[in-house]
Amino acid sequence: MIRRCDAYEAVMLDYATGALAPSQSLVVAAHFAINPAARAVYADLDAIGGVLLEDLDDEGVVSRPANIATAVGHASDPGLPHIVRRALALDVAGVRWRERLPGMQQVAIDGYPGAALMRIRAGRPAPRHGHTGEELTLVLDGEFRDETGLYRRGDLAIADGDDEHRPAAGADRDCICLVAMTGGYRFQTALGRLAARFLQ
Repeated sequence: MIRRCDAYEAVMLDYATGALAPSQSLVVAAHFAINPAARAVYADLDAIGGVLLEDLDDEGVVSRPANIATAVGHASDPGLPHIVRRALALDVAGVRWRERLPGMQQVAIDGYPGAALMRIRAGRPAPRHGHTGEELTLVLDGEFRDETGLYRRGDLAIADGDDEHRPAAGADRDCICLVAMTGGYRFQTALGRLAARFLQ
């Protein structure tokens, strides 16, 4: 599942043309690694991206990413995709989680500004929030539900500054996600704004 088809296609096209930030590219590459349907979408958009790049002059060309989508593991691989293990230099069992908000923990990924591995405790919701930029959230294990639907392993949720949501993990299992943000969190309530201090 994805949040909006138009936003999804825009992200995929930006990846194909090399326009995404490194943290966003990491999330998209991991998405390809564990979601075969995403690889099929990318194959079509990659061809479009190649045509667009051919039309740019030398000063407008952005270096295209290496096609890491074909070298990050298989959709049936358990645990973290290879590209995420490589970025963290460990597997999920070795992650030292940092409490960020009640029921939510995360660890930043060095070398990828704005990227983090996030865990929402089973049966717990994250605080209701919006964003000051774009957020890409890829489910790696477990599931979460918010106002837009249910997201399971391999699903990519896309939110921007117009969205506000309260993701909650499934009752029986922690939800582990790979997140890339180009901005910060936005809270509407006084309690939320107080909690936001823990996110600095």
